[in-house]
Amino acid sequence: MRGTSISSVLPVLSKMMDGMKMKSDSQLIPCLRLEKETTGVLLLARSEEVVQHIHSLVTNNQVQRKYWVVIVGVPVPSEGVIDIPIIEREVPGPRPHYKMALSPLFRVSDTGEGVTKVRANRQSQPAVTKYKVLDSGSGCSLVELQPLTEVKHQMRVHMALGLTCPILGDHKYSHSSKLAPQKLPERVLGKLGLEQSKIRHLPLHVLARQLTLAGNTQEDINVTCPLPKYFKQTLNQLRLTFSDEKDQL
Repeated sequence: MRGTSISSVLPVLSKMMDGMKMKSDSQLIPCLRLEKETTGVLLLARSEEVVQHIHSLVTNNQVQRKYWVVIVGVPVPSEGVIDIPIIEREVPGPRPHYKMALSPLFRVSDTGEGVTKVRANRQSQPAVTKYKVLDSGSGCSLVELQPLTEVKHQMRVHMALGLTCPILGDHKYSHSSKLAPQKLPERVLGKLGLEQSKIRHLPLHVLARQLTLAGNTQEDINVTCPLPKYFKQTLNQLRLTFSDEKDQL
């Protein structure tokens, strides 16, 4: 669905609900957004009341979203929490543009023997991401991410700038000072069967894998998205595996 907006296909999805014995004349409304180029679980509602209910669950930390990403590199440690605020900044140069950047609250002291606290930028936003490496090999890793805050491009920034392990196919944050196709190590190019000149066509490997809604009187609602074909192919080429038998290659 590249180049197609979610809003443009909602009427078609609504009509498809006829086969599920639902009213097709009602409107479908996105409850939780997916960022551009992200695939996976998308939650839709039939009424504004349901949308407001979902938003209240989010406010009360009763909605859990987990993402799977393929990153270039192997994070150390293999599991942790990235707690670094994010801010939008202008990148100067021949092609000036804006992108999200880290706005840390601490910096290494001049002596290199400790850290010192710096004054927080008023325009920065708190950003917290839990991560866990599921498998690694061929110079890449399959990682599960759980963002605890909702900041624009949070996961991409925390991976590329926080762990120095950019997401595969991220042509925006793989370079800090310019807009250019991601540059991959020769080893990774070989595994993917790609030439560097063709990398601009490599899609962003971010999958909204699982959505959990807390139930009031019933059990939690869990929705898991199967792996897209391109995602499976990449895992196979990089020989990355995971324990979920439903999606085993």
